[in-house]
Amino acid sequence: RTALAEVEHAADRDTAELLTAELVANAVEHTAGRGPIELVVELLPTGCQVEVHDPDPAPPGQLTRPVMEEPDLWQEGGRGLLLIRALSASCGHRPTPRGKAVWFTLPAVPAPRRPL
Repeated sequence: RTALAEVEHAADRDTAELLTAELVANAVEHTAGRGPIELVVELLPTGCQVEVHDPDPAPPGQLTRPVMEEPDLWQEGGRGLLLIRALSASCGHRPTPRGKAVWFTLPAVPAPRRPL
């Protein structure tokens, strides 16, 4: 939120905060303290990209499922990744030398026009 506040044409801070919290919560839950978690926020002219790195090499389950598949709403997990897919411009994961990085991008939101 703070990083995006410093940029003139930043992505939506509320959405970035929500999706970042989901990625971090998933990393904490699925690694159970087995190593460090790293948050990387890259500010781009077109918006931002947020990555969460963790030591678990297993890909996140529902990030790669087809969008058409409905999640089980009674299941405790999985809705966070559905939010990430629905609210981000793009998302995915990639292997890293120490585990994986899960990421999403958000487009820049134009600054509101001021009346003349």
